[in-house]
Amino acid sequence: MKLSGHSPLFDQRRSLFLVLSN
Repeated sequence: MKLSGHSPLFDQRRSLFLVLSN
């Protein structure tokens, strides 16, 4: 899932999701 011009907030959410998934 990659979006062009994604905001830092979205990146943070993705990072959190990855941590939870892990």
